[in-house]
Amino acid sequence: MTNGDTLETAYRLARYRIELPSGAFERRIGAVDPAHDDALRAAGCRRHWTLISACNPGSVALPAADNDARHAALQRELDARAWAYADSLADADDGSWPERGYCVFDADLHDIAALAQAFGQSALVHGQLGDAPQLIWTPGPKTDR
Repeated sequence: MTNGDTLETAYRLARYRIELPSGAFERRIGAVDPAHDDALRAAGCRRHWTLISACNPGSVALPAADNDARHAALQRELDARAWAYADSLADADDGSWPERGYCVFDADLHDIAALAQAFGQSALVHGQLGDAPQLIWTPGPKTDR
């Protein structure tokens, strides 16, 4: 298995937790969840949602303080764009490799992918309401943060 295959497998097997006012929900790549879609609608999502993180650019672990600063910078970017969002956390089933992030509601996928690329991220998780979430690769990490 190549490193790219390993990374894709890790993303596909990860659990993605989204914190909403009605409670936390877990999503998985490829799994439809109508109850979670209803909770997303109640939180303000109208069409689609995207998970984005600024942590561990290029899938290289950073110290917690660096990830905290990157996470705060991403929040400032989301606020500057006036995008609606909720907190999220992605990790492996065993709890390893936790990455804080945000679930952004209804932002243009091209725009959010460009932001992910600017923060050095390899991929996003994107879901249309009513459909299973999918893994979306960015054109390639371009860390300028």
